[in-house]
Amino acid sequence: MNLPANLEFDLGVSRPGSVVACYAADGEDPVIPRRRLMTANLTLQFMLLYTVAPAALGAAVSAVESALEDGALTMPPVRYFELEEIVAAHGALERKIGGAGCSFAAECLPHLGVC
Repeated sequence: MNLPANLEFDLGVSRPGSVVACYAADGEDPVIPRRRLMTANLTLQFMLLYTVAPAALGAAVSAVESALEDGALTMPPVRYFELEEIVAAHGALERKIGGAGCSFAAECLPHLGVC
């Protein structure tokens, strides 16, 4: 979650012992309400996707795929843009239109074992 944007929400909906994964850092650094975090027995775990071990990333992808197949998770609407539409894709992201992304003819991510 984006800590500055969602901390209040997460504190409101988390149960004691919850772990909240922080993976985005938009805006200013938040003031950490340590007493509320302690009272909620809430753990903030920070991660950067690019540093996740390939095996752990593969396991996470498999878990999400299984949840999608089982209907426990649903995908938001996705709009793919071709490389030639990069300006429109950028505009969609700026307007926070969900699911905007780019599709490239030759997708190759050797560090993830995808080519």
